[in-house]
Amino acid sequence: MEVEVKATFNPNIYWTSLISGGVAGLFVDIALFPIDTIKTRLQSERGFKRSGGFTGIYKGIGPVAAGSSPTAALFFWEPVTGLSSTPFSVALCGAISGGIAAGITTPLDVIKTRIMLADAGSKNTSVRNVAKSIYREKGVKGFFAGFVPRVLWITIGIDVLDSLDLLSDTAKQNIIDWIYSLQVIPNSDVHCGGFQGATTLNLLDCPEKYSTDDYKWGHLAMTYTCIATLIILGDDLSRLNRKSIIEGRSVAAVQRPNGSFSASIEGNEYDMRFVYCACCICHMLNDWGCVNKSTMGAYIINSIRYDGGVSQHFEMESHGGTTFCALAALQLSDQLELLSSTQREKIKRWLLFRQDGGFQGRPNKPIDSCYSFWIGAALKIVGAFELSNFKENKDYILSCQDSVVGGFSKWPGISSDPFHTYFGLCGLSFLREPGLLEVMPSLNISMRAYERLQQLWNSQSNNDVQLNID
Repeated sequence: MEVEVKATFNPNIYWTSLISGGVAGLFVDIALFPIDTIKTRLQSERGFKRSGGFTGIYKGIGPVAAGSSPTAALFFWEPVTGLSSTPFSVALCGAISGGIAAGITTPLDVIKTRIMLADAGSKNTSVRNVAKSIYREKGVKGFFAGFVPRVLWITIGIDVLDSLDLLSDTAKQNIIDWIYSLQVIPNSDVHCGGFQGATTLNLLDCPEKYSTDDYKWGHLAMTYTCIATLIILGDDLSRLNRKSIIEGRSVAAVQRPNGSFSASIEGNEYDMRFVYCACCICHMLNDWGCVNKSTMGAYIINSIRYDGGVSQHFEMESHGGTTFCALAALQLSDQLELLSSTQREKIKRWLLFRQDGGFQGRPNKPIDSCYSFWIGAALKIVGAFELSNFKENKDYILSCQDSVVGGFSKWPGISSDPFHTYFGLCGLSFLREPGLLEVMPSLNISMRAYERLQQLWNSQSNNDVQLNID
C-alpha cells in the first residue's frame, strides 16, 4: 500500500533544514578536502610533485567552505517548500536545487582548482588574487569553465519533467548564447570545428604570441550535448557552423580506418562511445557528409561479443552502455538491418538477463539506476522492452530517490546527483510514469524536442526519410 505524506510549512523546519544542511555540507567538505587536493594534483599534466605533492593539502579550502554551506542548505528543498513526497516532486526539487548549486559552485570550483594546481611555493594563491587573474585572462566566462555537463543534465532533466517553463525566456537565451560561445570556428589557425567543453581557452585580449588557437578542438561528446541542449531550449540552430562540423573538420575528420571515431583530432581514445556521438551529431543535423557509414556499421557488428552484448572496442567485455551506443548508432544511421535475426535475438537475451530487480551494466555487477536508461533504451530499440519486469524496475528506481535532498542516486541510501537523476527519470518515462514526457531512446532527448528537430528539418525543405522509432 502506498501512503502519500503531506508536509505543511513550518518556520522551524525551514531554518532547521537550511542550517543542518549547511553545517553538514561544510564539515563533509572540510574532512574530505585533502583527498580532493591529492586527486586533482595526481590528474595534473604538470605532475603530482610540481603541483605541490603532499604539501599544502588545504590550499583552496576558502572557496569550498564559502560554497559548501549555502549549496548544501539549498539541497534541503522539500522540507522547506512543503511539497508532497512524489517521484515527480522529488526529482523536480533535485533538478532545481542542482541548478542553483551548479550556478553557485562552478566559479568557486574554478578558483579552488587554480589554487590546488599552483606551483609549489607560489605566493599569489589567495582567493582574491586568483579571482583577479581569471577575470583578467578570460573575463566573467572564465569562472564558468566546465559548466556544459552540468547544464546538460539539468536542462534535459527539466525537459523530461515537462518543466522548461521554470526557465524564463531570458534565462534560456542566456544559456543558448553561452553554448554558442563554445563553438570552434575554423580559420587559418584553428584546424577543426565543433564545440569545446568549456570556455577555458577563450582568452580576452591575448597577445598573439600567447594565442591558444592551436589548442581549440571540437570534441564529439561536447558537440553532441551542445546541439541537443540547443534543440531542447528551442534554438533554430541557425548559428551552427554546419560545414565545419560535418564536412571534414569535426566528425568525418576523426573517423578511423576501422570505422570507429576519436573524440577529437588528437590525443583521444576511439571506441563505441564516440561512434554514438558522431551518429547523434549527423542525425540531428540531417547530414552525414563524408562519414563512411559502411565501415562504421562493420565496426559495430564486429564488436558484438560471443554472449550477445556489444563491447567498447574489438575483443573487449560486453557492456550495457556500449550495447546501447551500438544499437542507437545503427538506428540513427538507418542500419539496423545489418543485424541478423540470430544476432538480434542474442542481443535481446543478453539485455533481458541484465535485470535483477533494476538493471546492471555487466554480468555479476551491482544494479544501478542509470541502467534503467542504457538497458531500457537498448531494449526499446530492438523492440523487447515489454518483455522486462516493469514493477521490479520501477520499484528499484524509486528506491534510489532522496526524499530530503531530491533527485536520484545510483544505489539506495547514497547521495543523489544530476546524472542518475536524469537517467532515473528516463527509466520512469519508459515505464510511462505520469507527469514525464516520452523519451526518444536512441537520441536521448524528449520526444517533444525530437519533434521540434523534425520541424527544423521540414523548415529547411529537407525531404529525407525520417526514422521509424516506434
